[in-house]
Amino acid sequence: TVSIVFTLSLLTLFSATAQAEGDPSPSEQAVQNGISWLENNQNQDGSWGTKTVIRSTSLAIEALMSASPDSNTLVNALSWLDQAEAQNNDYLSRQISALSLLGSDTSQQVEKLLGSINQDGSLGTAEGYEGDIWDTALALTALVRTQNPAAEGCMRFLWRQQNEDGSWGAASWNQENIHVTAQAVKALCDYRDSINYVLGLDSVISRGVKWLRSCLLYTSDAADDLLCVDLGGSRLIKKKKLTLLSATPYMIQSYS
Repeated sequence: TVSIVFTLSLLTLFSATAQAEGDPSPSEQAVQNGISWLENNQNQDGSWGTKTVIRSTSLAIEALMSASPDSNTLVNALSWLDQAEAQNNDYLSRQISALSLLGSDTSQQVEKLLGSINQDGSLGTAEGYEGDIWDTALALTALVRTQNPAAEGCMRFLWRQQNEDGSWGAASWNQENIHVTAQAVKALCDYRDSINYVLGLDSVISRGVKWLRSCLLYTSDAADDLLCVDLGGSRLIKKKKLTLLSATPYMIQSYS
Protein backbone atom coordinates (compact mmCIF):
# COMPACT_ATOMS: atom_id res chain seq x y z
CA THR A 1 0.00 0.00 0.00
CA VAL A 2 1.33 3.43 -0.93
CA SER A 3 1.71 5.67 2.10
CA ILE A 4 -0.43 8.81 1.93
CA VAL A 5 2.12 10.76 3.94
CA PHE A 6 4.96 9.61 1.66
CA THR A 7 2.97 10.60 -1.44
CA LEU A 8 2.22 14.00 0.08
CA SER A 9 5.89 14.45 0.95
CA LEU A 10 6.97 13.81 -2.61
CA LEU A 11 4.21 16.01 -4.02
CA THR A 12 5.22 18.93 -1.81
CA LEU A 13 8.88 18.46 -2.66
CA PHE A 14 8.41 18.13 -6.43
CA SER A 15 5.94 21.01 -6.49
CA ALA A 16 8.47 23.31 -4.83
CA THR A 17 11.22 22.04 -7.13
CA ALA A 18 9.14 22.52 -10.27
CA GLN A 19 8.19 26.06 -9.24
CA ALA A 20 11.80 26.90 -8.49
CA GLU A 21 13.18 25.46 -11.70
CA GLY A 22 10.38 26.49 -14.04
CA ASP A 23 10.87 23.13 -15.71
CA PRO A 24 7.72 21.24 -16.78
CA SER A 25 9.56 17.92 -16.84
CA PRO A 26 10.18 15.64 -15.01
CA SER A 27 9.22 17.50 -11.81
CA GLU A 28 5.97 18.81 -13.25
CA GLN A 29 4.96 15.31 -14.35
CA ALA A 30 5.66 14.01 -10.86
CA VAL A 31 3.43 16.76 -9.44
CA GLN A 32 0.60 15.87 -11.81
CA ASN A 33 0.90 12.19 -10.92
CA GLY A 34 0.74 13.06 -7.23
CA ILE A 35 -2.32 15.26 -7.71
CA SER A 36 -4.09 12.50 -9.62
CA TRP A 37 -3.30 9.96 -6.94
CA LEU A 38 -4.66 12.19 -4.19
CA GLU A 39 -7.82 12.98 -6.11
CA ASN A 40 -8.43 9.30 -6.81
CA ASN A 41 -7.82 8.22 -3.23
CA GLN A 42 -9.92 10.74 -1.32
CA ASN A 43 -12.48 9.15 0.99
CA GLN A 44 -16.15 9.68 0.21
CA ASP A 45 -16.58 11.97 3.20
CA GLY A 46 -13.82 14.29 1.92
CA SER A 47 -11.00 13.06 4.14
CA TRP A 48 -7.88 11.03 3.39
CA GLY A 49 -6.44 8.03 5.22
CA THR A 50 -7.86 5.51 7.67
CA LYS A 51 -6.10 6.01 11.03
CA THR A 52 -4.42 9.39 11.35
CA VAL A 53 -7.17 10.97 9.27
CA ILE A 54 -6.87 14.57 10.50
CA ARG A 55 -3.14 14.56 9.86
CA SER A 56 -3.45 12.95 6.43
CA THR A 57 -6.28 15.26 5.38
CA SER A 58 -4.45 18.37 6.59
CA LEU A 59 -1.30 17.33 4.73
CA ALA A 60 -3.31 16.61 1.59
CA ILE A 61 -4.86 20.07 1.72
CA GLU A 62 -1.42 21.65 2.19
CA ALA A 63 -0.03 19.79 -0.81
CA LEU A 64 -3.00 20.48 -3.07
CA MET A 65 -3.11 24.16 -2.15
CA SER A 66 0.52 24.35 -3.21
CA ALA A 67 0.27 22.25 -6.37
CA SER A 68 -3.38 22.43 -7.48
CA PRO A 69 -5.40 25.09 -5.57
CA ASP A 70 -8.38 24.70 -7.92
CA SER A 71 -8.76 20.97 -7.23
CA ASN A 72 -12.38 19.96 -6.76
CA THR A 73 -11.38 17.73 -3.85
CA LEU A 74 -10.71 20.74 -1.63
CA VAL A 75 -14.39 21.61 -1.19
CA ASN A 76 -15.24 18.28 0.44
CA ALA A 77 -11.95 18.28 2.32
CA LEU A 78 -12.78 21.64 3.88
CA SER A 79 -16.25 20.44 4.87
CA TRP A 80 -14.85 17.36 6.60
CA LEU A 81 -11.86 18.98 8.31
CA ASP A 82 -13.90 21.93 9.58
CA GLN A 83 -16.10 19.53 11.58
CA ALA A 84 -13.35 17.19 12.78
CA GLU A 85 -12.48 17.02 16.49
CA ALA A 86 -8.73 16.98 17.05
CA GLN A 87 -7.73 14.91 20.06
CA ASN A 88 -4.20 16.26 20.49
CA ASN A 89 -2.20 19.38 19.70
CA ASP A 90 -0.40 17.78 16.75
CA TYR A 91 -3.69 17.25 14.93
CA LEU A 92 -5.16 20.52 16.16
CA SER A 93 -2.25 22.58 14.86
CA ARG A 94 -2.33 20.83 11.50
CA GLN A 95 -6.08 21.36 11.31
CA ILE A 96 -5.70 25.11 11.97
CA SER A 97 -2.88 25.45 9.45
CA ALA A 98 -4.80 23.67 6.70
CA LEU A 99 -8.12 25.42 7.37
CA SER A 100 -6.44 28.82 7.37
CA LEU A 101 -5.10 28.12 3.89
CA LEU A 102 -8.68 27.56 2.76
CA GLY A 103 -9.89 30.79 4.36
CA SER A 104 -11.99 29.03 6.98
CA ASP A 105 -12.75 30.51 10.39
CA THR A 106 -10.44 28.83 12.90
CA SER A 107 -11.23 30.95 15.97
CA GLN A 108 -12.61 28.03 18.00
CA GLN A 109 -9.68 25.78 17.18
CA VAL A 110 -7.16 28.54 17.92
CA GLU A 111 -8.80 29.24 21.28
CA LYS A 112 -8.44 25.56 22.18
CA LEU A 113 -4.79 25.57 21.11
CA LEU A 114 -4.03 28.68 23.14
CA GLY A 115 -5.32 26.88 26.23
CA SER A 116 -2.45 24.40 25.92
CA ILE A 117 0.38 26.95 25.86
CA ASN A 118 2.65 26.68 28.89
CA GLN A 119 4.22 29.66 30.63
CA ASP A 120 7.49 29.15 28.74
CA GLY A 121 5.69 29.37 25.39
CA SER A 122 5.80 25.64 24.69
CA LEU A 123 3.07 23.12 23.96
CA GLY A 124 2.92 19.41 24.63
CA THR A 125 0.64 16.62 23.48
CA ALA A 126 -2.39 18.29 25.03
CA GLU A 127 -3.33 20.81 27.71
CA GLY A 128 -1.40 20.21 30.92
CA TYR A 129 1.43 18.30 29.23
CA GLU A 130 5.08 19.31 29.38
CA GLY A 131 6.12 21.18 26.26
CA ASP A 132 8.15 19.62 23.47
CA ILE A 133 9.76 20.84 20.28
CA TRP A 134 7.51 18.98 17.83
CA ASP A 135 4.17 20.18 19.14
CA THR A 136 5.49 23.70 19.70
CA ALA A 137 6.79 23.91 16.14
CA LEU A 138 3.49 22.75 14.66
CA ALA A 139 1.63 25.21 16.86
CA LEU A 140 3.96 28.03 15.80
CA THR A 141 3.09 27.52 12.15
CA ALA A 142 -0.63 27.46 13.00
CA LEU A 143 -0.40 30.65 15.06
CA VAL A 144 1.65 32.39 12.38
CA ARG A 145 -0.94 31.61 9.74
CA THR A 146 -3.69 32.99 11.94
CA GLN A 147 -1.59 36.05 12.86
CA ASN A 148 -1.90 35.29 16.58
CA PRO A 149 0.51 37.18 18.89
CA ALA A 150 1.08 34.03 20.96
CA ALA A 151 3.35 32.89 18.12
CA GLU A 152 6.21 34.92 19.59
CA GLY A 153 6.31 32.82 22.76
CA CYS A 154 6.50 29.62 20.72
CA MET A 155 9.25 31.08 18.56
CA ARG A 156 11.36 32.06 21.55
CA PHE A 157 10.91 28.63 23.16
CA LEU A 158 12.24 26.94 20.02
CA TRP A 159 15.12 29.40 19.90
CA ARG A 160 16.13 28.57 23.49
CA GLN A 161 15.93 24.83 22.91
CA GLN A 162 18.27 24.64 19.92
CA ASN A 163 21.31 22.44 20.51
CA GLU A 164 24.83 23.78 20.09
CA ASP A 165 25.26 21.87 16.82
CA GLY A 166 22.15 23.52 15.34
CA SER A 167 19.78 20.58 15.77
CA TRP A 168 16.73 20.04 17.96
CA GLY A 169 15.79 16.90 19.83
CA ALA A 170 12.41 15.45 20.68
CA ALA A 171 13.34 15.15 24.36
CA SER A 172 16.31 15.40 26.72
CA TRP A 173 17.25 11.79 25.99
CA ASN A 174 17.21 12.34 22.24
CA GLN A 175 19.36 15.32 21.41
CA GLU A 176 19.38 14.98 17.62
CA ASN A 177 16.35 14.29 15.47
CA ILE A 178 16.00 15.09 11.78
CA HIS A 179 12.20 15.26 11.73
CA VAL A 180 12.05 17.52 14.77
CA THR A 181 14.85 19.75 13.50
CA ALA A 182 13.22 20.11 10.07
CA GLN A 183 9.88 20.99 11.64
CA ALA A 184 11.47 23.54 13.96
CA VAL A 185 13.36 25.22 11.13
CA LYS A 186 10.26 25.32 8.94
CA ALA A 187 8.20 26.90 11.72
CA LEU A 188 10.87 29.51 12.43
CA CYS A 189 11.03 30.34 8.71
CA ASP A 190 7.25 30.77 8.75
CA TYR A 191 7.56 33.18 11.66
CA ARG A 192 10.42 35.15 10.13
CA ASP A 193 8.68 35.54 6.78
CA SER A 194 5.15 36.25 8.02
CA ILE A 195 5.34 38.08 11.34
CA ASN A 196 8.31 40.39 11.70
CA TYR A 197 12.08 40.52 11.69
CA VAL A 198 13.79 39.40 14.89
CA LEU A 199 17.49 40.09 15.31
CA GLY A 200 19.41 36.83 15.52
CA LEU A 201 16.65 34.57 14.18
CA ASP A 202 18.33 34.18 10.79
CA SER A 203 21.38 32.77 12.55
CA VAL A 204 19.26 30.23 14.43
CA ILE A 205 17.62 29.11 11.19
CA SER A 206 20.92 28.98 9.33
CA ARG A 207 22.48 26.76 11.99
CA GLY A 208 19.53 24.39 11.76
CA VAL A 209 19.82 24.21 7.99
CA LYS A 210 23.55 23.58 8.25
CA TRP A 211 22.94 20.63 10.58
CA LEU A 212 20.31 19.20 8.24
CA ARG A 213 22.71 19.46 5.32
CA SER A 214 25.25 17.43 7.25
CA CYS A 215 22.89 14.43 7.30
CA LEU A 216 21.33 12.25 4.67
CA LEU A 217 17.75 11.21 5.28
CA TYR A 218 17.30 7.60 4.24
CA THR A 219 14.03 6.34 2.75
CA SER A 220 12.31 3.05 3.57
CA ASP A 221 13.65 1.42 0.38
CA ALA A 222 16.93 0.78 2.18
CA ALA A 223 15.66 0.60 5.74
CA ASP A 224 17.48 -2.68 6.36
CA ASP A 225 20.85 -1.45 5.16
CA LEU A 226 23.43 -2.12 7.88
CA LEU A 227 25.25 1.11 7.09
CA CYS A 228 22.47 3.29 8.43
CA VAL A 229 21.74 4.09 12.04
CA ASP A 230 18.38 4.70 13.67
CA LEU A 231 17.95 8.23 15.02
CA GLY A 232 14.62 9.20 16.47
CA GLY A 233 12.71 6.92 14.12
CA SER A 234 14.63 8.11 11.04
CA ARG A 235 17.26 6.27 9.08
CA LEU A 236 20.45 8.24 8.64
CA ILE A 237 23.78 7.99 6.94
CA LYS A 238 26.35 10.61 7.82
CA LYS A 239 27.36 12.14 4.50
CA LYS A 240 27.94 15.56 3.05
CA LYS A 241 24.81 15.69 0.93
CA LEU A 242 21.25 16.04 2.22
CA THR A 243 18.33 14.58 0.34
CA LEU A 244 15.63 17.26 0.49
CA LEU A 245 13.18 16.71 3.29
CA SER A 246 9.49 16.95 2.53
CA ALA A 247 8.99 19.22 5.50
CA THR A 248 11.57 21.72 4.33
CA PRO A 249 11.66 22.32 0.54
CA TYR A 250 11.02 26.02 1.02
CA MET A 251 13.53 26.32 3.82
CA ILE A 252 16.27 24.43 1.97
CA GLN A 253 15.80 26.48 -1.20
CA SER A 254 15.94 29.69 0.81
CA TYR A 255 19.46 28.87 1.87
CA SER A 256 20.74 27.21 -1.33
